[in-house]
Amino acid sequence: MRTWDINGTGSITEKTAISTNIDDQYYPQIYIDQSSGAIRVAYIGKRDGTDTLGTTNGVYYTTSTDGMASWSSGDTTYSATSSDWRNLWTPLMGPRFYCCMARSFFAGYYD
Repeated sequence: MRTWDINGTGSITEKTAISTNIDDQYYPQIYIDQSSGAIRVAYIGKRDGTDTLGTTNGVYYTTSTDGMASWSSGDTTYSATSSDWRNLWTPLMGPRFYCCMARSFFAGYYD
């Protein structure tokens, strides 16, 4: 997952990537904490590529407090359980970070 700063004057600058060359990392959602300016990105699948979409995977997030120059190390687990998660939503900004996730429509119907 690569990140970019787009400042509105036509300047586009690549910032520090959250992960590179990793498969099975999906549905990224960005949240901006309006009180601190911290940026959180939630996603399904670990940054090291060990989770596999379509099986059991977790919901994780990482945080930047310096304008995306660096990201918190490792994957912070958001979901208490792993599942066949297939969708993720966070608010764009606000006073509180949270995630809503949905399982695959077919989870539990087919083995």
